[in-house]
Amino acid sequence: MPKDFANRSSPTKKSRSAGRPHAKAAPGKRNKAPAKTIFHGASFSAGIVLGVLLAVLGAYVPSFFEDGLKQITERRLQAAPALRFEFDQILRHGEIVTDPRAYVAPKDAEADKSMEYLLQAASFRSQDDAEGLRAILLLMDLPTNSQRVRLENGAWFRVLVGPFSTQVQAQRVMTRLRQRNISALMIKRPVSSV
Repeated sequence: MPKDFANRSSPTKKSRSAGRPHAKAAPGKRNKAPAKTIFHGASFSAGIVLGVLLAVLGAYVPSFFEDGLKQITERRLQAAPALRFEFDQILRHGEIVTDPRAYVAPKDAEADKSMEYLLQAASFRSQDDAEGLRAILLLMDLPTNSQRVRLENGAWFRVLVGPFSTQVQAQRVMTRLRQRNISALMIKRPVSSV
């Protein structure tokens, strides 16, 4: 006896449906899904009508409000006070008075001639460290020397840059040193006659 493997039911289904007859589909007929429609006439017609309506409104509605907008603009122009600028006349015919003394730097010529300025770049316990910094400063084309100074807590080696005849020169060199991360101290001293 041949077996039908395509319509074979599981044993659990047989036990559940033991008292009910099975409804079998007719051979050769399959359940087909309904065909999908690509074109829907009612939606297409509604879209055309809506598009025409929006085009007509866009073309004719602004002309209804145009007269009202003109009247509102004219009222605003009449109500606004006329602006009058006077700054150009003030600049042409005005005179600016300045005090030239405010721009002159105070000069103490006698003090500058009798004073000189030095920059202390650093102070070291080791002479080798002081000479290393002195070499770096000489490569920067700065007038440099080192001094040995005896203090209460021992000997120190100062690295000095200068002397400079004006404070402006000393400040320019100090700016160059700061660019190299060297914090220098300005020392003002009387000019030595040696």
